Amino acid sequence: MDHRRRSSKQIPNVIISLLRFTSKRDLRHKKSSSLKKMSELLAPKDYERLLPVIKFLEENESIKPSEAEALLGKSPATSRRYLKTLVDAKVLEQHGKANNTIYVKVSI
Repeated sequence: MDHRRRSSKQIPNVIISLLRFTSKRDLRHKKSSSLKKMSELLAPKDYERLLPVIKFLEENESIKPSEAEALLGKSPATSRRYLKTLVDAKVLEQHGKANNTIYVKVSI
């Protein structure tokens, strides 16, 4: 395993924002927060990009990559990368692979 120190530019913004929470209790509270408090979990830049998806998820339990693509107006690869940001923030869970992928809100 490579244990070289990474610069802050190499660490995703979501991880950096999660590292701000010092105790497990704080982190658990942030994971269980509603989608309306998503701005606290995501970096401002990511939150702005994902706002259409976040609003969609307030009304729906899951989202397909094709729905995210339509909402965001981005390419399939970019839409999947944005959804992965939400998976990394423990907001969504990925179910399935390739063409059968669906992203479901984490049950609290």
